[in-house]
Amino acid sequence: AWNHVVLVLYPHLAPGYWYVNGVPTGTYTQRALQLPQVANAIMIGNGYAGVVDNGGIAIARTYSRMFDQEDVLQNFNAMRGRFGL
Repeated sequence: AWNHVVLVLYPHLAPGYWYVNGVPTGTYTQRALQLPQVANAIMIGNGYAGVVDNGGIAIARTYSRMFDQEDVLQNFNAMRGRFGL
């Protein structure tokens, strides 16, 4: 089954927030209180702790502005039919 998973990180603020299928589900403790100005390669599904999940990733996006709960829900509703959610 597919899920729409979003992590929202805010510069200079902790924590970040997880959303699953448009609903807030928890917080994420950032390792730093500042987001990097320039990022190196982005690894999705595999990181410093190894592979984090067995499954498929249909869409991965980054944005240049901060999302709030309304933005997350709007994106979920726009894509939910594509994945039978």
